[in-house]
Amino acid sequence: MRSLDDGSDSMVENPDYRTVAERVQECLDHGLISDSAFTNDYTTANQLMYQGKAAMSFQDFVPITEHYNNMGDTFGWIPYSAFYPADQVTVDSDYTVAGGPMPDDGPAVSAQSENPALAAEWAVQYTLEKLNISYQLGYSPQVTTDEIEMEVEANPVMNAYMEFF
Repeated sequence: MRSLDDGSDSMVENPDYRTVAERVQECLDHGLISDSAFTNDYTTANQLMYQGKAAMSFQDFVPITEHYNNMGDTFGWIPYSAFYPADQVTVDSDYTVAGGPMPDDGPAVSAQSENPALAAEWAVQYTLEKLNISYQLGYSPQVTTDEIEMEVEANPVMNAYMEFF
């Protein structure tokens, strides 16, 4: 069974950490999180979930799934506010890494974990997959996977993330 860390080391600094971790774990346990696609739209998430294609979305974050069953104690989240263009990169603590912007005014990324390096890795993966899925679903037809990959290569934020792994 897939599992996440319990967030105990982060409780003092981030009182919401355990609650989010528990909610993500519940999704994992009930098979509500897919390994292939994501959406922040509740209706779309419901439709795609039953096709095994999307994660369920919640109030203020979208969980990152463990694509290859090796995430261990890492998970990520994207606040809805991140779907607006980001002006800068901030590092809030040793367990939070935030970055943006992405192409087509796409999402900035926040990754939260006891292991910030691994979280950053999956934040990049999430962003690529999120934008690719959006493209496939026709939400951003002007953004292609190749363009996303070029953006990552040219984006110093993404390059900084990539240096973690």
